[in-house]
Amino acid sequence: MRRLAFAAVAGVALVAFAGIALAFWVSVDSSNPAAARADSIQAGTTPTLASLNGQVVSINWAATTTASGAPVTGYSVARYSGASGGTPTPATGGCSGTVAALTCTEANVPAGTWHYAVTPKISLWAGVESGRLAVTVSAGTFSITASQMIKPPASITGGSISGFTANETVTFRLDTTGGTALSASTSAVGATGAATGFTVTIPSGATDGSHTIVAVGGSGSQATSNTFSVDTTAPAFAVTATGANVSRNGTTVYFKNGGAGSFTVTASDPQSGISSSTFPAAPTGWSPSGTGSARTYTLGAANASSSIVVSATNGAGTSSGNQTITITLDNTAPTVTAGTVAPIDNTTASGFIRQGGQYYAYASATDAGSGIATTTANVTTISTGQTAAPLVAGSYSAFGTTYGYRTAPITANATLAAGAKAWAGTITDSVGNTVTPGGGSVTVDNTPPTGSITAPSNGAAAGLTTTVSSNSADATALMANVQFQYSPQGAGTWTAIATDASSPYSVTWDTTALTDGGSYDLRAISTDNASNTFTSPTVTVTVDKTAPTAPSTPVLASASDSGVIGDNLTNDTTPTFTGTAEAGATVRIFDGATQVGSGTATGGNWSITTSVLSAGAHTITATATDPAGNASAASAGLTITIDTTAALPVDVTLANGGLATRKADTGDTATVTYSEQLRASTFCSAWTSNSTIQSVSNATVTVTNSAGNDTLGITTASCTFNFGSIVVGDYVSANVTFTSSTVTWDPTAKTLRITLGTTTATTTIRTNVTPAAPRYTPVTGLTDLAGNAMAATQFTDVTASGF
Repeated sequence: MRRLAFAAVAGVALVAFAGIALAFWVSVDSSNPAAARADSIQAGTTPTLASLNGQVVSINWAATTTASGAPVTGYSVARYSGASGGTPTPATGGCSGTVAALTCTEANVPAGTWHYAVTPKISLWAGVESGRLAVTVSAGTFSITASQMIKPPASITGGSISGFTANETVTFRLDTTGGTALSASTSAVGATGAATGFTVTIPSGATDGSHTIVAVGGSGSQATSNTFSVDTTAPAFAVTATGANVSRNGTTVYFKNGGAGSFTVTASDPQSGISSSTFPAAPTGWSPSGTGSARTYTLGAANASSSIVVSATNGAGTSSGNQTITITLDNTAPTVTAGTVAPIDNTTASGFIRQGGQYYAYASATDAGSGIATTTANVTTISTGQTAAPLVAGSYSAFGTTYGYRTAPITANATLAAGAKAWAGTITDSVGNTVTPGGGSVTVDNTPPTGSITAPSNGAAAGLTTTVSSNSADATALMANVQFQYSPQGAGTWTAIATDASSPYSVTWDTTALTDGGSYDLRAISTDNASNTFTSPTVTVTVDKTAPTAPSTPVLASASDSGVIGDNLTNDTTPTFTGTAEAGATVRIFDGATQVGSGTATGGNWSITTSVLSAGAHTITATATDPAGNASAASAGLTITIDTTAALPVDVTLANGGLATRKADTGDTATVTYSEQLRASTFCSAWTSNSTIQSVSNATVTVTNSAGNDTLGITTASCTFNFGSIVVGDYVSANVTFTSSTVTWDPTAKTLRITLGTTTATTTIRTNVTPAAPRYTPVTGLTDLAGNAMAATQFTDVTASGF
């Protein structure tokens, strides 16, 4: 059941059936909007053809009203491809949208039969579509004289257009409507929509090949011409040669004097063909034949180089110009530069072969004339019946040389005893000149090489990376290479490790992917330069990928710890260190990152003397490498200091102690300062500490009279005091002793201070002494902490001082 939809707009109410507006309510009393009556739009009338002008269609139709006689407000026009059904193509131009008039015009209608219909409308409401008017539109035509071939700039003739709109303007384009604009002798069609007998000019720059011209009418008409061709490429000449003694390379012909053969020169043009050609008479000794665009020249009694000049013009009028064909005499045989024979699996040394082995024959040759045609090798002494084995051109690198020719693999199937076998080659150029060089000699060696695994030894351990080596050798052909292989023990499934071609033969075996603790067989396959092989006996090793623990921290050996034992201060520049590590491991000791010694941990203990170390601080570490080559982490470091410089006195100062000045009396001091800390026990054996202040208070200080150069010395009941003496100046007229004197060593300040005690010899002590520069002479036996002895050389202070 259809539903009615009502809508009131400006006094009109629409009734829509199934989505099409067919009926509506119309108000009949403006003072009473409720007063209304029903109305509907009548069906449209079938349009009629007003005119057909080329591809411009004009149609008319009768007016449509509502059932009550009210006019509709416009019409929509549709164009169908069929007489019934189908989806309409929206009309264009003046027939598009809503047309208020009873006529419309559509231009540039595509060729074909079309069916026009109109639908009356009031605002958004439409009536029933009219019947359909069939209109057949013919496409415009454009023809030119057929098969034209031009060389631009040139005109295309025979232009003829029909089916365009009367008096329509026309422009011309190359190949497409957007192509290059072309000039023509006409710019519009006549009253019949046609134009004939006009030309169109094709400008320079048109590409070679087939083209069309598109005529575009001002009213939208369009037509494409039949094809014409552009040919701007000059004719070309090709040279071919036949016969054993004539060849060509491009436009150069080579011939052999007294030989047989011919060459042919052919002119061709793929676009427009050849319209004319010029060939000269044959040069002396050549016989010409042929007509048209080709000539053949047959070799007769030619005996000198020469040339001919040819030319041709194509159908578009393009000339080749004069082309020279060079004719060159070639009586010179090729030049052979190298040749050898070697096994196919050997690229390092040539000149050897073995019974039953496969080999290549190599050669290099040049030819300055016609070029090399064939290269063969006579190797029948090595391979039965191979008197002319062909060599193929290419680039073959072997034995440090690049060869230009090589045979396919040849088997040495002749009966070959050890010794030299001769072979020869033959090389022929393209005109038959041949050279047979002296050939060469290949040495037959049927004796395999020798070789065995030299490292690792049978039963050894193999680490993450292990060097595998052999002593492979061959007395005759010499060695080509050695391939090293491994297999799980006893499995016989061999995997290549690597190949070494240089003596001494060794490779690095990476066991990362193998089982830690697993046993593996190793072997070496030795190949000599004749391709004889020998497989060594196997050795069996155990893979050990576990690194040893780090060695203990190095300890400075007592014998190297000069001075105070345990202070790691020494004057030994090649000290010895000790420690522990995995038994049998190689221990390396390092000064920072530099290895300074190595040794073996015998029974787990090691002792290593370093290379010479410089003075100063050094941090010593150790690593252990087990027999499988696994290296441990570094040990903790031991820092030692090497001191090879002996201490020196650097200052001597006399000072008053608070009593009388310029006189030696109780409390006065004499202080000696040294360049570095001295070993306290070398002053006094009772002084056992090198880090704290040491002192004696029962010292006897004697000032000995010496004619103005009085000296001060020390004795004590506590020990034998090693000091020396100080020249203090002219302080006594006779020897004076000061008992209960104090002597103090300060290791931090590096000073020895002597404080005078009491004395009873007051009458022999001078007064008003003029201070002088003190002079100190050390006693032999004083050493620094590293054990370096201080020289017993007198030191004179630069500054005068006094008690």
